[in-house]
Amino acid sequence: MQRGHSKDHRPDLAQLKLTAAAAQPSGQLVACDVLPGQVADDPQYLPLIDRVRRAAGQTGLLYVGN
Repeated sequence: MQRGHSKDHRPDLAQLKLTAAAAQPSGQLVACDVLPGQVADDPQYLPLIDRVRRAAGQTGLLYVGN
C-alpha cells in the first residue's frame, strides 16, 4: 500500500487516510476506503458517497465529514 509522507518529516511515521460510512443508529460500517496520506480530503468523499447511495438505493441521506 502506498503511504504518504509524514508532515513531521519522519520516515517512521507514514500517513494514511481512512474514509468510512456507518449506518445510524447501529453504527454498522457500510463502506470504507484506505488512502495514501498525501492526497487531499475533499475529492475522496464523493466516490464513497456514490458507493453508499448505490448500496442503499436511495438519496437524501445525511453525510458528515470530520
